[in-house]
Amino acid sequence: MSIQNQDDTIDISKIPQQLKSFLNNIILLLFKGFYFLRKNIFSLLLILVIGFILGYLIDEYRKRYYQQIIVSPNFGSTEYLYEKINFLNSKVKEQDTIILKEIGIQNPKNIREISITPIGEVFKYIENKPENFELIKLMAENSKIEDILKDKNLTRNFKFHSIFIKSKKTNYKNTVQPILTYLNSSKYFNTLQKQRIQSINTQIRENDSIISQINGILNAFAENSESNTKSKSLVFYNENTQINEIIRTKEELIEQNENHKAQLLNLDKIIKPISYSLNVLEKEKFYTEKLKFLFPISLVFLFLLIKSTTQYYKKHKDRIES
Repeated sequence: MSIQNQDDTIDISKIPQQLKSFLNNIILLLFKGFYFLRKNIFSLLLILVIGFILGYLIDEYRKRYYQQIIVSPNFGSTEYLYEKINFLNSKVKEQDTIILKEIGIQNPKNIREISITPIGEVFKYIENKPENFELIKLMAENSKIEDILKDKNLTRNFKFHSIFIKSKKTNYKNTVQPILTYLNSSKYFNTLQKQRIQSINTQIRENDSIISQINGILNAFAENSESNTKSKSLVFYNENTQINEIIRTKEELIEQNENHKAQLLNLDKIIKPISYSLNVLEKEKFYTEKLKFLFPISLVFLFLLIKSTTQYYKKHKDRIES
């Protein structure tokens, strides 16, 4: 027991000395670090600046963008639209810059991919179309809604579709406009467009003519009704019923013309652009925009490693030689 107590006493007595030695080592280490920093301050600053610039440039180079165009194909041109997009994408993959430049795309090498997907709007698809509703109902008996929305034969008949162009930063004139011009250059669909627009304009004119005739009838009825006597109340009732039907017809024709005029706004293009978004940053998996910070730290660490290795080698070399 006494020996154990003696050993404990000896150990405790050494603590202040060991603590003092430890603090001296810390102070010496801090002094060496301060001296090293003072001696190499310009080299370290230069390394930090170079590392930041390199990291920033690599971050910018690694950034990926996409352009999104929401379009509505008219005149039954959905299959045509998909075929043309697939054709453009094949030329991008083949790096056929000649064809892409002929279309009008500037800097085609900056494009990585062109794709198209339907925008799922089941309610728009079945709205006022009983046959489409029955089709969805029939498909739902054997499949889930999620699977139905992935069916290409169905989704390609949706009204709106999104075209995605994966590329470096660009602008509307250099990339989007040439692609839209190319998609709207079909002679066949241009002929259909002219015929359809001509037919709608004819319907509007005919409806306007009928509405004008109805207005004449209504004006004549208004004048005659003032001279009606109470003895002719039964005839007046019959005439009033017919007038109500005429007014309903007029309202229907006016509504038809409004719909026709709205159609004309959307039929000015074969592939009608609805909206577009440019230079949307594409978030890739494992992508982090932090190299501008990691590079300077890595270069400083490498510099310290080289310095310490050099000093260690020089120290032991001198010792061996002496």
